[in-house]
Amino acid sequence: MRSSLGLGWAVSVACSLMLLSGCDKLKAVDDLMAQTASNTAEIDSLKRSLADSRKETDALRSQVIGMYDRVAAVEAVQATQATKAPSVPPSPTALGPQEIAILKAAIEACVQVGRAVPPPQYSDGSMTKGFDAYYNPISGRVQNNVRYQGEMPALYAFNKCMVGKGIPLG
Repeated sequence: MRSSLGLGWAVSVACSLMLLSGCDKLKAVDDLMAQTASNTAEIDSLKRSLADSRKETDALRSQVIGMYDRVAAVEAVQATQATKAPSVPPSPTALGPQEIAILKAAIEACVQVGRAVPPPQYSDGSMTKGFDAYYNPISGRVQNNVRYQGEMPALYAFNKCMVGKGIPLG
């Protein structure tokens, strides 16, 4: 009796283990099915996003083509105008030595004003401290070394100083 009880118990444990391992397999299958559904939804979302991106690309492409057409039209107009009458830049009015000396002194004073402007908060101090300007006798214009957006406060202060001294710029 004892051996049949031990045997029954062993069979019942074996059946329980098989059922449990079967449940684990079913749970794994369910997890895989859920992951597959999630992946499918993500793929569908990516497909929609790709379709939207393609539409935007087509719209941008047509805008670029329109820009090329407008540039070509402007260049054609400029070419016809250039063949009609060649444009000769006006010669700068010649300044005398005394006028050049006054202009250079004003430039030096206004350069110092431009350099004294505090630099923008997003830049280092070299933006305004390196500001410089000079008189170009060939073009008859005052020129400066502004290259970056952060140097614009110094240029503004310089221009304002020059106009304040009665020297027109531009």
